[in-house]
Amino acid sequence: MDSSVAFDLASVDAIGQAALVASGELSAVELLGAAIARLEAARDLNAVIADLFERGRGQAAALDASGALRDGSAGTLAGVPFLLKDLSASLAGAPEAMGSRALRSHVATESAWIVERYLAAGLVVFGKTNTPEWGNHCTTEPSLFGPTVNPWSPSITPGGSSGGSAAAVAAAGNVAVTGAAVGWFYPGWHINDRLQVARRATSGTRSDLSPEIHANERQAHQMGAKF
Repeated sequence: MDSSVAFDLASVDAIGQAALVASGELSAVELLGAAIARLEAARDLNAVIADLFERGRGQAAALDASGALRDGSAGTLAGVPFLLKDLSASLAGAPEAMGSRALRSHVATESAWIVERYLAAGLVVFGKTNTPEWGNHCTTEPSLFGPTVNPWSPSITPGGSSGGSAAAVAAAGNVAVTGAAVGWFYPGWHINDRLQVARRATSGTRSDLSPEIHANERQAHQMGAKF
């Protein structure tokens, strides 16, 4: 896929991306390749601390080969690239450090219930995002992985405990992620995480935030739904 196309897809939300693969306009493998390209371009932000690219490619290829994306039997968001926050989101066979040196070599042996629901919906997991140790801080700068950089204002934290997810969304466009409150997911992008970055990149009060940010906050309350 041409790099310009990969970055153009940053403006397409998760529901729109699912429609692209369902219609056959793009394959799940192509959609994932575009998401990986955007993340690689933002690698210096340290937003993603565990690459699961091969795992994601295998899942995407299996979805493409199954025919489920075309016949409607796949999940609502089937084929959409997805990042897991590395906190309370265990994925069998994947690293699970939760920002702690105590778990630096830990690999999950089973998947969390909520992750199983994500997979059942057809989301293609291809990485895990940075988080403060045990999620116990409001900044994302664990000693194990180092700090995540705020792409909108590098001198200001992207917050926590979803700083890695926030930075990934802000820098790589509409990559779907988990973050903020465990078990909550906003189709299209993680609006809470975009707000998190916006607030920490703005020195003024909430009234100084752009109308777009206020509109996104209202949309977050309207769209938020538990799996």
